[in-house]
Amino acid sequence: MTTLRRDARGAQRLLYGVAALFVMSSVFHLGVYALSGGGWAGSVSWRKPIEFSLSFFIATATFGWILGLLPSRRMQDWAFAIVYSVSSLGEVALIVLQRWRGTASCGRSPIQADGAPPARRSRRAARRAPAGAAGSSPWRSNPARAR
Repeated sequence: MTTLRRDARGAQRLLYGVAALFVMSSVFHLGVYALSGGGWAGSVSWRKPIEFSLSFFIATATFGWILGLLPSRRMQDWAFAIVYSVSSLGEVALIVLQRWRGTASCGRSPIQADGAPPARRSRRAARRAPAGAAGSSPWRSNPARAR
């Protein structure tokens, strides 16, 4: 690892540093899971922060390694490294925040923003659709035009 870091270009070093943050996050959350217990399955579990951190560690370290094999394009290397690092750190931070808050991710609760369960909400949306929009198809003949 020291030879990788010593021979790495600037953008690679950024990616290796972010990968190190991800592996530290994964190990930390694995320790928290070991101390606190709880289930591994479910929408609110320690599995998500551990797996997301570990997955992004593998992906980020791989991108850093591949960047070293490609011809050096300084501006493109930095642009990729910065955009990828910021977006992946944000993604993992949101997953970690959801677990620490104890909220389910991906909006899996049965009641959504308007307070109606999903089945009622879709029927209500179909009633609000303009006439002929619901159930119409460009391949189906329109009975109103056939007359």
